Amino acid sequence: MKQVVTVELTEMGRLDVKYERGLIDESKVYQQIILNCWTRLDPKRKGIWFERIQYSTTAIRFKVAINRRDRFYWLNKLTWNALPSGVYAKDLISKEVLTELGIACQRKVTAVADINGLWVIVHRAYDLDTTINEADQL
Repeated sequence: MKQVVTVELTEMGRLDVKYERGLIDESKVYQQIILNCWTRLDPKRKGIWFERIQYSTTAIRFKVAINRRDRFYWLNKLTWNALPSGVYAKDLISKEVLTELGIACQRKVTAVADINGLWVIVHRAYDLDTTINEADQL
């Protein structure tokens, strides 16, 4: 399944080509880290994939594929589960798992689950040292 990639534009329009290429490369690294971490924590999670990736200057957002629609959905209304058997969306974004993902990515990792789907967000502005220093100040 081909992933949909969107890039948030700046005020001037299109992002610099080198910067945009860097975002794409960075997102591929984080994508592989997240998928490897999920598989390491639970081998049943091996078939998980992202259906959409969104970039911005502050974060990279990955939309987890939960359901898939049939090619002719408009005709027969068929959908099926994209998650592997025995894997629940709530387990992918539990507090412990997000902590593991943050350590693996060395960035602040959060998740949003709402009507728009399940999104895993890697915050580019916060590295692990910034998060640790903020915790020390509390």
